[in-house]
Amino acid sequence: MRAVRRGRGTGPPAEGLRPRHLVTAAACGLVTALHLGIAPADSAEALAAFRLPRRRMSTMHHDDRLVLVDDNARQPGQVAALLQALRQAHPDRHLVIAVAPWGRKYQRDLAAWALGLSEADTVWVLPVGDAAVPGGEAPDADVRLAELIRLEGTPAYTVHPGDELPLPDGRRAGPVLVATVGYDASLETFSALHDQAVRVFGAEPAPAT
Repeated sequence: MRAVRRGRGTGPPAEGLRPRHLVTAAACGLVTALHLGIAPADSAEALAAFRLPRRRMSTMHHDDRLVLVDDNARQPGQVAALLQALRQAHPDRHLVIAVAPWGRKYQRDLAAWALGLSEADTVWVLPVGDAAVPGGEAPDADVRLAELIRLEGTPAYTVHPGDELPLPDGRRAGPVLVATVGYDASLETFSALHDQAVRVFGAEPAPAT
């Protein structure tokens, strides 16, 4: 991406902003900066040094067999945009989404979540847990969400901490991309899942010499 004003480039390309939704966000930021009177060169310098905050496409692990990404996507549309970006960045990997979209205040629109997740290759649905409170999520929302995702044609499994991390037959040996998405309250569960995914799918350590 390169900032252009009146037909001329205003600074060096921002090489790190390749996923499409990030490019759109950067373009909106540039327009706003110009409106506020910020020098284009200053905007270009800031974009060149831009790094995503933690829980926004944060790479937790990367090797030949496994890429592990953590993102705090909170809405079905955000998850769909994340899926698109991950497909662009890692087109040859089997894309697994581990999701825990649960909250205590009200029940989620499970049909919208199922649709937003349907472009994944596999979905792991984590348990409702402490969000199953009066007025919040139903205790079986994880089971119902997995069923709805399967109706969209995507393999989906309910997974509890420490359970086997399932993939469809024939996929375990190939390169995998696992992305965890959901609410901040799930960070402890996600951290345990990250460690488990690295043990199960990551490259084996090199033998001692």
